[in-house]
Amino acid sequence: GRVSVRHRVPLSPAMDAQARLTRPRVAMRTALAERALSESDILATTIASTGIVTPEGKVLKSIVPGWTGLDLRAELPEAYGEVTFGNDIRVAIMGESWIGAAQGCHTVVHLHAGLRIGTAFLVDGASPLGAHGAAGEMGPRDGRAVTKAYARLVDAPELHDDAALRIDPSPVFAAAVAGTPDAVEAVGAFSRTLAKAIIGVVVAVDPQVVVVGGGLSVVDGLATDPIREYLADWCTFEPKVKASALGEDAVAMGAIRLALDSVEAKMFSDPQAANQA
Repeated sequence: GRVSVRHRVPLSPAMDAQARLTRPRVAMRTALAERALSESDILATTIASTGIVTPEGKVLKSIVPGWTGLDLRAELPEAYGEVTFGNDIRVAIMGESWIGAAQGCHTVVHLHAGLRIGTAFLVDGASPLGAHGAAGEMGPRDGRAVTKAYARLVDAPELHDDAALRIDPSPVFAAAVAGTPDAVEAVGAFSRTLAKAIIGVVVAVDPQVVVVGGGLSVVDGLATDPIREYLADWCTFEPKVKASALGEDAVAMGAIRLALDSVEAKMFSDPQAANQA
């Protein structure tokens, strides 16, 4: 988990698909250049994307404009070594389980709330995809309820999924941390709505811990306490509820863990590959 080199490039909700696709290319080239590495030095790459993503890299569904239907493998041929694809929240949960808030836990529910809202889960260390890659995703009804709660949180009279991408809730979270009463109340109400939306997943998975990630993680107990209280009334065994320990790094660290998994699987199954490595 030691970070050797890090490079970030900004994204804007207004960007079209092709503009967004230039960013990982820039990030990969810059990271390699900073360490004077070549493409042949890289054993594995993980590409994590918003939306429902197949293991082959096809985006089946996404609220990001122009993203649904993309073939990430074809669009990003610059990816190096053994390439793994996944939904970003599913990838983030791997990071939290590895070196984050769920370290040492193998059955986990991850709740991401910030510019986007979504869920993912691990069962015995694996992230089941389901028939369409949508296992653990909020259904339309719960999604609408959460969107309405999000609109109240950011004080927007009407909000649709794509509009949510353009509104940053961090000022509300910062005000809640500072103790502003209205913000504290808004965060608590939003957290309870999220808990209600994910209760089906939590009851089905029976997790050791529920990790709250995204921007909501910065308010810690103001979000986790209402979620914990709601789950306590529904779960046979009440799970721990923790704020993310990795924050914005959760997806990147989960991506590294998945890349390591692919390398280790090859090394341990192929002695010749292990000797070459």
